[in-house]
Amino acid sequence: MRTILILLTFLLFLFGCGTGNVVNGNLVDGEPVRIGYLELSAFLPDFIVLENGFLEDEGLVAEYIEYGDGNTLLNDVVLGRIDKAFIGVTSYLPIEEQSPGAFQIFYPAFENLNHSGSCLMVNVDSNVTDISELKGKSFGTYIGTTQKLSLTLIFKNVFGSKDAAEIIQVDKLLQLQGLVDEQFDALLTIEPFCSIGVSQGMAKILEKAPRAKYIMNPYPVGAGFFSSDFVERRPADADKVVRAFDRALKIIKENEFEAKKLLPKYTKLTEEIAPYTQFYVLGESSDLTYEFREKTQEMANILYEENILDTKVDTSNIYYQSPSAVHEVVIGYRGHGQYLPVFVAKEQGYFEDEGLSAELVMFESTNTMIEAILAERVHASFGGVNTLALFYLQQQHSDAVKIFGLAKGDEDHFLQRILVKADSDMNNILDLEGKTLGIYLGSGVKVIVEELMSTENVFFEYIQMAPSLLVDALESGSVDDILVLEPMGTYAIQKGIAKALVDAVYVTYFTDLVSGSVMSSDLVTDDLLLADKLVRIQDRAAKFINDNPEIAAQYLIEYANVDSEMVEHLMIVPFLGSDDLDSTSVQHYADKMFEAGHLDSRINVSGLFY
Repeated sequence: MRTILILLTFLLFLFGCGTGNVVNGNLVDGEPVRIGYLELSAFLPDFIVLENGFLEDEGLVAEYIEYGDGNTLLNDVVLGRIDKAFIGVTSYLPIEEQSPGAFQIFYPAFENLNHSGSCLMVNVDSNVTDISELKGKSFGTYIGTTQKLSLTLIFKNVFGSKDAAEIIQVDKLLQLQGLVDEQFDALLTIEPFCSIGVSQGMAKILEKAPRAKYIMNPYPVGAGFFSSDFVERRPADADKVVRAFDRALKIIKENEFEAKKLLPKYTKLTEEIAPYTQFYVLGESSDLTYEFREKTQEMANILYEENILDTKVDTSNIYYQSPSAVHEVVIGYRGHGQYLPVFVAKEQGYFEDEGLSAELVMFESTNTMIEAILAERVHASFGGVNTLALFYLQQQHSDAVKIFGLAKGDEDHFLQRILVKADSDMNNILDLEGKTLGIYLGSGVKVIVEELMSTENVFFEYIQMAPSLLVDALESGSVDDILVLEPMGTYAIQKGIAKALVDAVYVTYFTDLVSGSVMSSDLVTDDLLLADKLVRIQDRAAKFINDNPEIAAQYLIEYANVDSEMVEHLMIVPFLGSDDLDSTSVQHYADKMFEAGHLDSRINVSGLFY
């Protein structure tokens, strides 16, 4: 075991002090952060942190300790001899079973079809061109649980049986030579051995990312984690380590090719091939997404099914939560269908999945809710903020909020209607002439009404009031007709109070972009980790609604005062996640509003998106 101790001792000598270390010219008390590593590409973040002094920038010193194998490294983490390490998923899950809470993951590594840290190789002279030709043959791999499990799962999914081929495990340093000497017909290995085998003419790659292709995609390879003992003893330092590694991980994410040039200094890769090696996806702490957690739990289930784990392991508690992170969030909403993602996220437990406790606060108008978001009394709102209101805000306060989701309507899926009494003799939009229309609060709805009058050349008076009063106002005769949002429209129609005069008002006179999910730009700047969590929660809620509209509608019973008998009649619009946002459509809408005279100047909507 070789130790690289990054300790600056000049001031210690000068002051004769034996209890501190010197970092960036300052005397620092306490023990170093002990980091274990192997000579593998997956430890590139550790090498970048070491090379650039990122821990020193945080006021810490680090002791880097090289290990010959991952099992010994992991054992030392459990025993508290090492503070930070990187280990494969099939190694750390058995430890969680045996010693629950021994470690805490703070950044993920996974393999997908485009980013491969593993490969299936054959001898350079082999005639094999497809994995199907290897049924009944022999597969080599290095010693350890991870690779053996991977092979048996590949056999099961490709050949139909876990015993469809022979597995021969050899020392890591002997695996390529074993393939050359024809000790086995194929080799499942990881980087840097894939690149070394190809570059030295010893082997050729038959399959890249075989685990992602034949087991699960993405495939959770492993993770960077802390010893829980370290987190408990040094919580502030744990946050500092996370920041240091996030800097390194960001460097890899932004320019992986250049980052890999450091590998020859710490691994057996040469300068010629290091930049071209295949690589896992190494995420920052904010990339511990629901999907990664879900796949990790799926892997735990597989280990149990394969008798590698004796009990089912719940992986929900193995993730690092910063003591300084925001754990309670306030989400604004209004009592209608556009805010359905808020209700779904709350009831489906999506906030809890991200370690958050959510308080939902109801507002009577969009404007007051946006004011609360800007003042950071409210962290975000999902689904329902009128897009036009965001244009006004962008015009007045550039880059004040960020859109991270949208709702889209059409002629069959809409949230706004103009209603008249059920026994009214009004039958079409021209019958609005000279009448009094009740509308809900907000500046956006006034623009809708004025655009409708201009387009149809019909003129009437409109009165704004609280949404909850609109149906009563129609029934009492205070107004001749009302413009309402779902579920109020369906409620009034199903109760026999009203009938629809105009459907799909917003879609007909403006755009199919009904509303958006927003948070303040200051929140994004101040707490990107929290912002990312809110985006992931909204994305999951949007997918759930689109996949299960009837189930999602049930949540309106509690949050929007919908009668249970009305639920099946409700109108549910599709919602877009953060990956599906189309700035072109939003820009077209903004241009249209300017040309219609509703905006004082043209705005560039690109700055509105998260």
